[in-house]
This record gives sequence, structure tokens and C-alpha cells, in this order.
Amino acid sequence: MVYGRSFKDQDFCGMYCAVLMVGSVVVSAAIFRIFGEEVAELPLVATRSECQGNGYFQSLFYCVEGLLASLNVKDLVLPAADEAESLWRNRFGFQTLGQEQVAQCFPSTLRAFYRCN
Repeated sequence: MVYGRSFKDQDFCGMYCAVLMVGSVVVSAAIFRIFGEEVAELPLVATRSECQGNGYFQSLFYCVEGLLASLNVKDLVLPAADEAESLWRNRFGFQTLGQEQVAQCFPSTLRAFYRCN
């Protein structure tokens, strides 16, 4: 992933990692992938447990969103775990896509995780 290369049947081109640091400590991180100007995906995010609830990820998310907007990326999608789906919809404005919409509009290389929509 660091060099954006392919490995077996996985293509990691266009994948990036964004981190938010406080001092010298990483408090939040996001892996995102850009598929040109049409769509980007955000398959993995994390915030240190002792730093959760302080708005760190929200700040990081808005930075990633701003970067994607500056690159003219139209849509951002993510695989939301069932228990986190309402958070993504209510706090960040995401909408749930049906399987048909995903298959029709987005690359078949989107990351799929167990129990995610």
C-alpha cells in the first residue's frame, strides 16, 4: 500500500493514509482510496480509545473531505458497520446505498468487511 502497487488480486493504487497528531502522538487515522473524480472510499478509520469523544476524528474527516473536494471528487462512500451506520448518517450526512446502487455506480474493488453495509 505504501507504494500503491498490486498484490495478487488486490490493487492498492490510489490508497492513502491520513493521520491527526497531537504533539507527537497519532490520535486518529483514516485510510482512503481515490477512484478518480467519480468516487473515493473510506474503508478504515480509527481513533485512540483514550482520545475518543474529543472531536479528533471529526476534524480529520473534514480535512479528508476538503482534500477530496479540492481534487473534484464527487462522492465518498464507506462500508459502515451495522452499529455505526446511524452515526455516519446522522453526524456526517451519509446515506445508505442499496446493493444495486453500489454495483451500478462504484468500482467492484470497494473493500467489503463482515457485517458492513
